[in-house]
Amino acid sequence: MKQPVATLALVPAFLALSPQAERLTFGPEIGTVLEKEFSFETSLVLDNMDMLLDGEPLPVPVDMEMSGNASVEFSVTDIYSELEGDRLLKLTRTLDSLSVSNESVLSGSALGEQVSQANGESELTGKTVVFSREQDSDQVAVEFAEGSDGAEALLEDLHIEFDFRDLLPGDAVEVGSVWEVEPGDLIDVLAPCGDLKISLSIDGQATGLTPGADPSTDLRSVLGEIEGSVEATFTGLREEGDRQFAVIALAVDVEATKDLTEETRAAMSSVGEGLPEGSNVEVQSFDSELTLEGEGELLWDVAGGHFRSFKLDVEMTSTIDAANSIGNGGPRSLQEMNIETSGSMVFQAEARRP
Repeated sequence: MKQPVATLALVPAFLALSPQAERLTFGPEIGTVLEKEFSFETSLVLDNMDMLLDGEPLPVPVDMEMSGNASVEFSVTDIYSELEGDRLLKLTRTLDSLSVSNESVLSGSALGEQVSQANGESELTGKTVVFSREQDSDQVAVEFAEGSDGAEALLEDLHIEFDFRDLLPGDAVEVGSVWEVEPGDLIDVLAPCGDLKISLSIDGQATGLTPGADPSTDLRSVLGEIEGSVEATFTGLREEGDRQFAVIALAVDVEATKDLTEETRAAMSSVGEGLPEGSNVEVQSFDSELTLEGEGELLWDVAGGHFRSFKLDVEMTSTIDAANSIGNGGPRSLQEMNIETSGSMVFQAEARRP
């Protein structure tokens, strides 16, 4: 039976109005060069601090206020040398620049006001490394590229991920599609590239330490077990020049917990010489809890197979529970602390073709 002409005429219009599925996948062309920038800014204040000595409150209550502002910015150049489908097998990365600043203000009746300024740098700046893995393995090897060299320790805990690919849907999606992102994948989203070996100087004096368990400058150090919800929504397409970008809205509500006892012990061991003669501190426990809640957006280059930009704005709360054994030649005392801070974090990233 022949279809009426009027009915057939409606088919193109119907198709034009129908939702079109988009497959958002990772897969830059081999040889693609991307210049990437990443930054996060933190602003926080001390909400509460409780301290016990041998199970009893201090004779004089803790009288202290604290606030801080920190920023971390770095840029890299990535060359995608070998891929198999969406598997990245070889990547060459140069750390072009890095800057870290952290200003904190402590005040109290016994302290007056103390302002400290910390700045950070990395021995990796200006160096090029190569990440590689076999086709049938998830293990990633990293080495200095030809013409770059440095201590092998600089290569430890570097990560290949700086693509936000974990935020993508696994299947083709239509406008309005919603999917859940594994909360644990936020580690590579919020702290890409891994440990960049940041060394801090406080008020111009080198500490010889990395930032350690400080979410304001080293977020990866406190992102341990992550639970909660990370929801992504495909809201449509956006055109910029001759390129088309998928817009993915993000809603984050997670809690991260980590036992930082060993890391804190290592950090404290380097400052033991500054204690009064006969005094010593033994770290018994140091537990961190961090909550993040907010919204963001990922722009994905549909044809290019890589991210264009990323932004996430979250409110944060941080809780530290710590216990130290303190000795000064006599019976040892147990000091217990609970420190609660809150504030905001803003994460931003961009990728550009040179």
